Amino acid sequence: MMVILHRPFYWGGIAFAVYNQEFFPETENFNTNNIFSSYDEMSKGIVEEINRFEEDGELRKRCIDHYVDMQNRLYSRERYLTALKRFCNDDYDIL
Repeated sequence: MMVILHRPFYWGGIAFAVYNQEFFPETENFNTNNIFSSYDEMSKGIVEEINRFEEDGELRKRCIDHYVDMQNRLYSRERYLTALKRFCNDDYDIL
């Protein structure tokens, strides 16, 4: 899921998602206006949140900076190579 989320941030956009603990790292803070706790919550609140991000450039910048920083920490070259080595050794996170 993070692969889908991170790309818009690098171009100044905001992605929206429903939190899913199987795909989101537990160590990170996803308490931001673009992550919803359920599809029902998302369907009721996404328009309002899109408008808030459009109207409040500082809110948008803080959100973008938060996810760019998270991506840089979670997907560092060292972590990528370690994960690739584990994968090649049949050591998977999820079976």
